[in-house]
Amino acid sequence: MAVQLFNPSFYRAANPDLAGLSDEQLRNHFFSIGIDQGRQFSPFVDLELYRASNPTLIQAGINTNRELFDHLQTAGVANGRRFSKVYDPNYYLAENPDLAPLSDNLEVLFNHFRDFGIDEGRAASGVFDPVFYLSNNLDLLRQGFSTRQALDHYQLEGINQGRVASESLDPNFYLLSNPDLKKANFSFEQAVQHFIVTGQNEGRIASPPKIPEDPGNSIPTALDADVLVAPRTFNQSVGTFDSDDYYRFSIPRTGLFNLEDNQFNLTLDGLTGDADVQLIADFNNNGLANQNEIIATSQQGANNIETLSATIAGGQDYIVRVFSVSGDTNYRLTFAPTQIQRVPTLLGTTIAQDQDLGIVSVPERVNDFVGDEDPQDFYQFTLPTASRVGLVLDNLTADADLQLIQDANNNGTVDTGEILGSSTAGGISQELLTRELPQGTYLMNVSQFRGNSNYNLTLFTEPLTFTPDTAGNSLPAARNAGQLVTTINFSEFVGDLDPNDFYRFELAKPANVRVSLAELSADADLRLIQDINGNGAVEQTEILRESLNVGAVGEGVDANLETGAYFVQVAQGSGNTNYNLTINLTGSVSQPPTADPGNDLSTAFETGLLVTPKSFSDFVGDADPVDFYSFRINKDSQINIELSNLNADADLRLIQDLNENGTLESGEIIGESAGVATLTETISTSLETGTYFIQVRRFENANTPYDLNFNIAGVGETGGDAGNTISDAELLGTLGPATDAPIVVQESIGTNDNADVFGFDVDASTNITATIDEISGGDPDLQLIQDLNENGQLDGGEEILAESVNASTVPDSISRTLEAGTYFIRVFPGVFGEEIDYTLTLSSGE
Repeated sequence: MAVQLFNPSFYRAANPDLAGLSDEQLRNHFFSIGIDQGRQFSPFVDLELYRASNPTLIQAGINTNRELFDHLQTAGVANGRRFSKVYDPNYYLAENPDLAPLSDNLEVLFNHFRDFGIDEGRAASGVFDPVFYLSNNLDLLRQGFSTRQALDHYQLEGINQGRVASESLDPNFYLLSNPDLKKANFSFEQAVQHFIVTGQNEGRIASPPKIPEDPGNSIPTALDADVLVAPRTFNQSVGTFDSDDYYRFSIPRTGLFNLEDNQFNLTLDGLTGDADVQLIADFNNNGLANQNEIIATSQQGANNIETLSATIAGGQDYIVRVFSVSGDTNYRLTFAPTQIQRVPTLLGTTIAQDQDLGIVSVPERVNDFVGDEDPQDFYQFTLPTASRVGLVLDNLTADADLQLIQDANNNGTVDTGEILGSSTAGGISQELLTRELPQGTYLMNVSQFRGNSNYNLTLFTEPLTFTPDTAGNSLPAARNAGQLVTTINFSEFVGDLDPNDFYRFELAKPANVRVSLAELSADADLRLIQDINGNGAVEQTEILRESLNVGAVGEGVDANLETGAYFVQVAQGSGNTNYNLTINLTGSVSQPPTADPGNDLSTAFETGLLVTPKSFSDFVGDADPVDFYSFRINKDSQINIELSNLNADADLRLIQDLNENGTLESGEIIGESAGVATLTETISTSLETGTYFIQVRRFENANTPYDLNFNIAGVGETGGDAGNTISDAELLGTLGPATDAPIVVQESIGTNDNADVFGFDVDASTNITATIDEISGGDPDLQLIQDLNENGQLDGGEEILAESVNASTVPDSISRTLEAGTYFIRVFPGVFGEEIDYTLTLSSGE
């Protein structure tokens, strides 16, 4: 069968220029253009690695990306060829023995890792272990990255940053240990590929050597030897100072009904003194080896080889104890498990005779037959909790079909509405079903369609962790959060069983509102809605803001809202995820136009001197196709402008009215952004001192709200050298009634830097306090300034609003109620020539 390789969400994240395209548009772009351009299209597939790892394909004339893609999809995955840095079928099977039933169908094995394994944190490659990656990259762990997000981060960023993703490979160490690669200027990504394709076969050193771990000296401290799927050997010693070594291990379950179905063999050799060995099962978990818990013992005496064998149960922990009898001795301990083949049982041919698999929490597999003498088989299983379920029917020799059933009325008959899903692929093609199911009991039915066929039936389950639904699923049923006063928080879930949550809140007065969605483990989207016509339905023109980031990335929207009722929608993007929703006031409406922004240069809304970032929210459409804003800068600056949160196409222009006639004329457009659809528009350019205009205009017949943000590059990046005059002041940001955290700056003045000047904005009337303390080296003084004539110079007189000149290292402080506007703080030495360190703190409120 053809394996699904293309991942639209990853393609969007890896190619920001395509961020505004739908999944179908992305698919069309990839198969028409992107594949030939070599664009990344999946976190699981690397065509360049596929090419390098499989030289026989090149010899066969399969060389282009398109040819390699087609071969990989139709044959390469099934053949077990290497095509990924993060997935190796042999490694995945070896590290995950519960997947052994999938070893004869590598396409299903790959699908398991892609759809289930990565979310379970399973390692599928020697160079990438998602749990190791998160544990060793604490910045990702602190951000709450899931294992799937860790995979995406590694492929998009981490590999190029040289981050260590497994115990087996440290890219930095690999390059340092192999000078030929360093000399060839290998990148980190090239180093990883070299190790996979060539280096590990050449035995190159890829990571710092590990210090051998000494086994524990008791059952509770036993060395964890993990699940045994192949022989393992340990080289250690026991003697006078370390008389006992303990190892803990288990054997995988090999079937649905196994009890004692694994033969365990052990050898202890290489002895130079007398040591014996025991096999123990700590049934009561008391950490002691009671007499009835010692399964087998070998005591051959002297330095003779010790051996023992036992038939043990799969899925249970066992302990091996090596202990000194006389003398000090090295030893070699070898475990060798062997699975016992069992004959399948006769399975039920009706619901009443179904084969009950019991409570299922790990992959289960059965092998049987349907045909003329036995046309259908039924299996019953129970989910202890809501779970994602996958059913795979394969290895067919004739046509058979698959059904998922719930006998809701328990009458032993498949009634209308009780078939939850069917797969009827035809021929001997694989049958596949996936569903998300609540806790309960279900049935699988394998039925003959034509001919007689053996089959393999595999059942996967993955628990779904979510919070019971407390939010409504529509506008009329929305959870009522009441009046928004400060902050409201909700923790909930969206997914296949509950794809939409709605919340309603009210504003008693106009305000700026921030809505954010965080702690996601899968893709979810966010919308801010006003039901303008009151019909209880979400219409496109009623979506005020939306955030549609790809993957398990937080979402957020900001809006200046009028008095009234509003709704927040959290919608499933893909997968299932818990979430935290926060709705909070970020202050009164900041810098709102008193009326609609003007429709030409002469009526443009004046935003004043641009010192700190400015933000506006408005609308362009049929009734108001264009908005103009003006701003001034008092020094040459790098300006950034962004138009975002669009529901339809709108464009952005930067204008200078060179002849000051209030009319837009040829040659006066100095910057423009005209992206397609709802893509964010941006302009970034260097401007000289002067007055400029921003135009927001709809494209063709579009109607859309928008957010407009513009700023001088570098605003708020404190900690560098502050300016010495008003015109080059270091810009600290905005203060106001809603500002919680103070602004703190540590600086110095002296002979070569005789004054520091800082600029800040006040967004509404409030009390502002400026303090300099933590002073050393001399006597600094403090001034509060307003540049009334906006000439970038301190003219004295009415421009100095307040001053503090305490002597020596006594802190200086100014507190004053300021109206909305731009202000400056000047720190200067009381005695010229002193070298002074100080801390400046700006705060608002009482």
